[in-house]
Amino acid sequence: MTKPFIRIENLEKNYTTKKALQGVSLTINEGEILGLLGVNGAGKTTLSTLIAGIHPASAGSIMHNGTSIYENLVAYKKLIGYCPQKPNLDASLTLEENLLFSGSYYGIQAHDIKSRVKHLMDQFNLHEYAKSQAAILSGGYKQRFLLARALIHQPKLLILDEPTVG
Repeated sequence: MTKPFIRIENLEKNYTTKKALQGVSLTINEGEILGLLGVNGAGKTTLSTLIAGIHPASAGSIMHNGTSIYENLVAYKKLIGYCPQKPNLDASLTLEENLLFSGSYYGIQAHDIKSRVKHLMDQFNLHEYAKSQAAILSGGYKQRFLLARALIHQPKLLILDEPTVG
């Protein structure tokens, strides 16, 4: 039997002029792959950012192991890898520095970060650009890099928002 990783109940997100989500309930089990399909404006990105803990819900709950993610949001975020729809790279850093910074953000030890960076650069064929700033990358390479960054800390849940953009 699979164990629930996240349980979402009656989730809502309201903005000043619009209701982005209303009454969303679902369970994401450990080891499960879940895809969200819908038209533009359906709330897929909103739901993704709520699950990632980037934005707070207006109502409802997101539970991990029976506890609200907001009880210890820092610990919860260490379990989540998030690859955004739009690139959000630090333009002043090289790709390698971006990954090193991301690894340190998650509290990974320095020698482990370097090993992870090398592994991810190999896995995503990014070595050629390691010492370059993100501005020189094509859209597709930026997406590759964002995916590598989302995996730097070996998250338990990986959220990909429009991963094939670019």
